[in-house]
Amino acid sequence: MKLNNGVEVEAIQVCDMNEDFPEDGPENSLTIGKKYIVHTDGDETFYVMDDQNDPHYFGNAEEWDDFFKEVPTKSSYQQDALRTESTVFNMEDGDARLLHAGIGLATESGEFLDALKKHVFYGKPLDRTNLKEEVGDLMWYCAIALDELDSTFSEVQDTNIAKLRARYPDKFTEERAETRDLVKEREILEK
Repeated sequence: MKLNNGVEVEAIQVCDMNEDFPEDGPENSLTIGKKYIVHTDGDETFYVMDDQNDPHYFGNAEEWDDFFKEVPTKSSYQQDALRTESTVFNMEDGDARLLHAGIGLATESGEFLDALKKHVFYGKPLDRTNLKEEVGDLMWYCAIALDELDSTFSEVQDTNIAKLRARYPDKFTEERAETRDLVKEREILEK
């Protein structure tokens, strides 16, 4: 459970304030830092017990309910995932343009696929005008990427065809697709 003040807690122990607590607090007590939250059940007054087991006034029942109102917490999966997130971003000059182009290419590809999905799976008419529009948008983002990479459409087109000719000298075959000469293809790409 997460408290309104952002503190994560596992349990709340309701017990008499006069109870003797072991040094590490009552079993299943609510620990906030080195403090234990307890309350008396007689006068509905709540106390914070510090690590010396000394009570400190906390508030009345209304304030208690307010304080302990549950708010959604991150799942253990989400916490574990965030633990592995890299927060070191190596952005050099031009990287933002390449990132912009990459995100744009993914977005426009999604829009192209969405139009096909609506046709194939939902029986909508295939909007070829829209598909051409999406291809144009893809080319716009390609132009940004190529400019940042100091290249041109004709250069990457020629290189791509040279790579494909090396991979499939006559035509596509599954065997050639599975046994590509990646060293040779890299040499072509680096020319």
